[in-house]
Amino acid sequence: MGFQKGNIPWNKALSEKPIAYCAVCNRLLKPTQRYTCSIRCRNIYVDRNRVGIKLKFPPDYGKKVSERMKGRKLSLQHIRKISERMKKELAEGKRRNPTKGRSRTEEERHHISEGTRREFRKFLSHHPEFFSHLKRISRIPWDNHELRQKTVTNCMRAMHIKPNKKEQKLLGILERFGFEYVGDGKLVIDGLCPDFVNFKLHKIIELFGDYWHRRENPQRRIIFFKNRGYDALVIWEHSLDDPSIVSTIQKFVEVQDYVV
Repeated sequence: MGFQKGNIPWNKALSEKPIAYCAVCNRLLKPTQRYTCSIRCRNIYVDRNRVGIKLKFPPDYGKKVSERMKGRKLSLQHIRKISERMKKELAEGKRRNPTKGRSRTEEERHHISEGTRREFRKFLSHHPEFFSHLKRISRIPWDNHELRQKTVTNCMRAMHIKPNKKEQKLLGILERFGFEYVGDGKLVIDGLCPDFVNFKLHKIIELFGDYWHRRENPQRRIIFFKNRGYDALVIWEHSLDDPSIVSTIQKFVEVQDYVV
């Protein structure tokens, strides 16, 4: 019996490529096809993988996709559509967030940071008016007192700030004088968040780091809080090892504000 068109020859498996079938409909694949035989089967194949069924892709699959996507520009409508679909799948549990719970190495962080800066500089070179526009519109809502208070408070609370070692050391001394730590955004005064406060006495204590606050004038911070009804004391980091720090704080609680 002769072979008709469409039949599989007996020596098909002995050719240079073995027989392969579609992972969805089990049809015979062409030599140029992998895993699926059509676009419809490919979409089903991808959807199965998205809901949690583990499917093995060839080792060079991601590299080939990356090469095909290079230089391709997506429209804004297409980007929004992809974003909405991903958010929906994350909410329904059909997609896993690959960055959740993952700690990046210093090399990865440096690579991401340099890439972001490079792309931002490239963007500014093509749109020089963007920076001045962004600076102008950012000042408009910041003049609103209520919005400024709400923005700073939400930012501080979202960062889940906790006292560092120096602040913990100072807090151990201040607790006996009725001070509490509010550097996590619990108290925001006209856009500034102090470190420690005694609400009954209306007194604030700020801890200035020798490096981060080396260019700041502590007297400006004292005047700022004074104009808003709080007496302020600024303590420098190197003063924490001074044995007289306790008597200095006790004197401040009894009298007026000054710098240590």
